[in-house]
Amino acid sequence: MATLTPFQALRYDNKKIKDLGKVTAPPYDIISPHDQDAYYNLHPNNIIRLDFGKALAGDNDTTNKYSRAAKMLGLWREQGILKKDPKPGFYVIAQDFVTPLGKKMCFCGVYAALKLEDYKTGVVKPHEKTLSHAKVDRMNLTKATNTNFSPIFFLFDDTKNAVAKWMAKEMKKKPEFNFKAATGERHRLWPVTTASTVKKLQTQLKKTPLYIADGHHRYDTMLRFAKEAPKALKKPATLTFACIAPFQSKGMIILPTHRIIKDRKGLHPVQLLKSLEKSFDVKEQKDLKAVEAAMAKGAAAKKIVFGLVLNSALPCYSLALKAGVNLKKAITDKRSDAYKGLDVAVLQALVLEACLGMTPESIALQENIVFEKSASKAEQMVLDGGAQAAFLINPTRMDQLKAVSDAKDVMPQKSTYFLPKLLTGMALRAIE
Repeated sequence: MATLTPFQALRYDNKKIKDLGKVTAPPYDIISPHDQDAYYNLHPNNIIRLDFGKALAGDNDTTNKYSRAAKMLGLWREQGILKKDPKPGFYVIAQDFVTPLGKKMCFCGVYAALKLEDYKTGVVKPHEKTLSHAKVDRMNLTKATNTNFSPIFFLFDDTKNAVAKWMAKEMKKKPEFNFKAATGERHRLWPVTTASTVKKLQTQLKKTPLYIADGHHRYDTMLRFAKEAPKALKKPATLTFACIAPFQSKGMIILPTHRIIKDRKGLHPVQLLKSLEKSFDVKEQKDLKAVEAAMAKGAAAKKIVFGLVLNSALPCYSLALKAGVNLKKAITDKRSDAYKGLDVAVLQALVLEACLGMTPESIALQENIVFEKSASKAEQMVLDGGAQAAFLINPTRMDQLKAVSDAKDVMPQKSTYFLPKLLTGMALRAIE
């Protein structure tokens, strides 16, 4: 089903750029303004200047961060700072990173050019909605530069371990890139240009659908770009820059994104706890550690258990979904059963909407709600008086993501946060 094509990556010349850690960066959409400044200052050729340029006073429709990126990209190519590989190929990548809990992991994937497919075909399966402002930004950048700067992250079923073995064989060779990023992870890259080896991977993926893990808005952008591309770019615009990895990989995780409630009128701790008792077994816990233990126990049994921190005399609670609650009926939206089984969907429907009176629209607009990945930071924000409540949630599982995608449904926003984040700047794809 998926059509992968070898491509000639645009890469930094390691003879001119001695330390790739100084010119690469995380994906633009997780970079704060402070970090943007830091990457600007790290190196004059840092990829941030192309992928996430700064807006300047006096910018207009013709002179702006997109036009500057296009001009700078052309200059770097002329100077040989960025060079196109002589042969098309796939690129095996590896990233050694440490999780927030201190666990060392190694992610392995493959860079490739992927034939764009409409979602209706079922070849590419999304799991979340996209925001229009992000797509406008990426469209403007793509039109100005004719370049894919960051790979879209896809997952696929590798039940027979065929692709994992294919990657492992290539990784026995000496990597062409081996460096530590500014954020501390070690990155390696192996070009794969042998025709028979390339063909083997294409054959193994031929009957496999791909599931978008990260980069939905960039995929949507490329679908639109393909329709609007000038005649000279019509063929290369039918492809996009992808990184593929097996669902079965032990080198990646999904982090939870907790919900913090602030400035919500009418939120009273006693009343909230009472309303929660309709659907949950509410149990007071001595501290955050005990809350997280209760949540972990629930996750191990594939049961829904939330944590709650309140700005009150008794701050910590676990919320276990009552056995008698029928989620198919309790969540009244016309959604798939897979969606209704998501922790994040249950939290939104039975807590944020039913108990706090919030609406899907207000949540989407982030009214009275803040998203935070760290449970301890969420707790501290409440205890310091900066928020009224924090609802802690277990991470979405890989099998849940796949089930929702297979059901042609999408999750609520901020349902998945994958680690690792794929580095920008290891390789680019010129649309030409």
